Amino acid sequence: PWTLIPLATDLAAHARFAETPARITRGAELAANTRQLLGHLGTMADSAVDYPVTGMAAHALAQWLLRREPDAEPEPAVRLLALADRFGYNRWFPAMAWEPVAALADEAAPGLLAAVLEEYGERKGRELRPEVERVLAALDAEDLTSSG
Repeated sequence: PWTLIPLATDLAAHARFAETPARITRGAELAANTRQLLGHLGTMADSAVDYPVTGMAAHALAQWLLRREPDAEPEPAVRLLALADRFGYNRWFPAMAWEPVAALADEAAPGLLAAVLEEYGERKGRELRPEVERVLAALDAEDLTSSG
């Protein structure tokens, strides 16, 4: 978790504030690293998973996708954002604020965030862990189809 916290906050800050090509490129690298680390979730023992910190990574990746990849299918990003909420992600840092990213989700896919949160119901962390794997697989499939 101690490496995931700075990675997630760095990615969220780049998603929100990067303006130069170099900073945007760095943000894309951070997004790829975050996505790769989240991809290992399925192989980790449950006792090794810090759900609020994992939620920070999901939130940051969702924010990157919504802000920096606006032409991508929004559902995976919206689902990652909902999962971040259900994982009880830490909102310590301004770049991790819920409201601006929830607004982005509603712009990208009106009503979808509320529907996904309702779909997940009262389930939290451990119960939704397989859903992160499913969403990341959907992202990977989207990448494969968008590249030809």
